[in-house]
Amino acid sequence: TKELEKDFDIPSYFSEDLFKYVGHKRRPPHRWVVFGPPRSGSSVHVDPLATSAWNALISGQKRWVLYPPDKGLSKPLLKPKGIGLDGESVTWFQKAYPMTQTREWSEVGGCPKSFDVVQNAGEIMFVPDGWWHAVLNITHTVAVTQNFCTTPRFDAVYRATRRGRPKMSKKWLEKLKAKGRQDLYDTAVRQPRRSEYSENEKTSSSSSSSSEGESDTEDADDRMVRLKEETRRLAKHGGKREREEEEV
Repeated sequence: TKELEKDFDIPSYFSEDLFKYVGHKRRPPHRWVVFGPPRSGSSVHVDPLATSAWNALISGQKRWVLYPPDKGLSKPLLKPKGIGLDGESVTWFQKAYPMTQTREWSEVGGCPKSFDVVQNAGEIMFVPDGWWHAVLNITHTVAVTQNFCTTPRFDAVYRATRRGRPKMSKKWLEKLKAKGRQDLYDTAVRQPRRSEYSENEKTSSSSSSSSEGESDTEDADDRMVRLKEETRRLAKHGGKREREEEEV
């Protein structure tokens, strides 16, 4: 992998990565060269530890769907049970994605509308922290991607890292102070143990408590019930209107 690193430069927009101070061996996996055939990809997810990501496509085409952060948008809502999801990206696009494009999803359920993008070779995709997203390879693809942390988002990333990787977060803070980033050290020290922001931040390094999981599920279930009821109501009234028009 060290030889491959000589073949590309990190895009200038994403040159800052505060996780570099942790050290390569201690930091979580963060950079990949990814190859994918058509219909492969990543099912809907949020990147870990509140990190952002960039994805530089070398060849092929990728389809992206992104959902902006929303307090009520959770995994049970985007990956509902009982519709035959199997963890594959193409299955999610076939069975779950269409639900998020309906009027009921946005107007009745109050869920954010998606951003749909086709990425071509030579283009770089930026995924902000906290955004749910799914990727589907349209053709054979080759890409380079990396998760990273910048100064403006350090507050959120440190909160998530402190919860998900407590030992690493301690070492990280020591390194930042030693490197002269007293500003970031002070920001971290001022943080309360729990904050109003941390309630909606997830980490892949630590599982949510059972109470948090149940709460998310209940919220999602409530929304799904409303969506289904509204869909049935609209279908019923729509059919009634059609019959009335035929009679006229």
